Amino acid sequence: MDERTYKKEIAAVWTENPRKQCTPKCWALPECSYCYRRKAPRGRSVPLAAGADFCDSDCEGYYADPKPGHYWSKEEAEEEMEQQRKYDNEEAEAKTKWSGED
Repeated sequence: MDERTYKKEIAAVWTENPRKQCTPKCWALPECSYCYRRKAPRGRSVPLAAGADFCDSDCEGYYADPKPGHYWSKEEAEEEMEQQRKYDNEEAEAKTKWSGED
């Protein structure tokens, strides 16, 4: 599977239900079958403290199976989902508050 096809598949999943269906695959850091390093999460920078020993999109094996997740850890995923829930609730409250006033 090439990078373009892979990104289209990911976009389709996120369009259906963004940030609400994360599973352990979302924070998986599988080993690359090409360079044998752990794959960094998609769309995330590698922290300096983690070192530079991660496979990234420059490697030929990065987009091959098994695919990397998009979070560093389960805790990061839960924090981001909680932040999104708070934002959604605040947005709904604001719509309710202003819907009756013209």
